[in-house]
Amino acid sequence: MTQKNRQPHLMTGGIAASDALCGGSLDPVIASGATLATDDALAVRKAVIRLTSVVLTHTEALDYSSVKIANMPDSNILYLGLEVDLECVKGNTTNGLVAATDITLALGSVAASNATLSTTMQDLIELDALTASDLTPAWQAHSQDQSTIPMPYRRGDTATQEIYLNLAASTTADDTLTCTGTVTVFYIDLGNVTS
Repeated sequence: MTQKNRQPHLMTGGIAASDALCGGSLDPVIASGATLATDDALAVRKAVIRLTSVVLTHTEALDYSSVKIANMPDSNILYLGLEVDLECVKGNTTNGLVAATDITLALGSVAASNATLSTTMQDLIELDALTASDLTPAWQAHSQDQSTIPMPYRRGDTATQEIYLNLAASTTADDTLTCTGTVTVFYIDLGNVTS
């Protein structure tokens, strides 16, 4: 049977179902009118965020910048893992983001508000310092390789579920960082009964 045509499993009061469904025998005493349906196809979800020349506008007065790259479902989200694969281009403005400028990138559920990129500014993929002297730095990282942000990671039902690409760099001139590539998100939607 293909996934497209798969029907949910049903268990109803007083009716036996396959033991394999729950890994053992079912309780024969189930209230009349109670029904349990499971859908194997709706467990882990994969979302691919594609960036095409997405620009972070970096101001020297702040030494940090950010751009929102996705709104996730308004729900309780259990993040299982994220993977980032980006090619970035520094603006190369004098005293700005030149080849020798060290940059730090992170994925967070909130926008950057300081150059440290701490807590929820890097709670999806922790900060990564790209120190190579290069005008076109690549950022490739996976949440399973990080040491300080544990996965799975649950973000409770909030007004919005957002993902930000955050940047920190010390410059004395305004500049830009332009990024192209993908961010892949593996997650489970745990539902939302409040909105």
